[in-house]
Amino acid sequence: MEQHADILEKYGELIKLIPDIVCITNKEHIITHCNDRLLEQLGAERKDVIGSSGLKFLTKESQEKIFKIILEDQKERIENVEVDTIKNDGTIYKALVTIDHIIDKEGNLQGAISVTKDITELFQIKKELYTQRERNLATIGHLSSRMAHDIKNPLSVISMSM
Repeated sequence: MEQHADILEKYGELIKLIPDIVCITNKEHIITHCNDRLLEQLGAERKDVIGSSGLKFLTKESQEKIFKIILEDQKERIENVEVDTIKNDGTIYKALVTIDHIIDKEGNLQGAISVTKDITELFQIKKELYTQRERNLATIGHLSSRMAHDIKNPLSVISMSM
């Protein structure tokens, strides 16, 4: 906890200004600090978030994905992993999470700091672009068949005349 207090003393004001979700957890994955963006995104109050597990807000599949990465790669830092996050009202939104470990001077794990970016809008835009692409391809196919038909008719007449 001393390490967390040091981080908050040095970077507390900066963490408040970050537009993405910033969350600090202890080594048991319990949230010890978060910025207001997390509360807004979840639709929760600080008392409901501080002291609860940081994994509580992820779907089971996303929890498993994070643990798998930690166990397989043994990385110090997990970067831009797509997860499904659960709001208090039960809705699920897509997010990218980056997690870095907090290590004390002796090299012991004290917790983690995570930055989470809501990518729901980006995901929706990607979906809309894919839909528009499909429409464009269908239009091109339709125009091609009409052009082939329009060219075939005069050619047929010329061929019959010959």
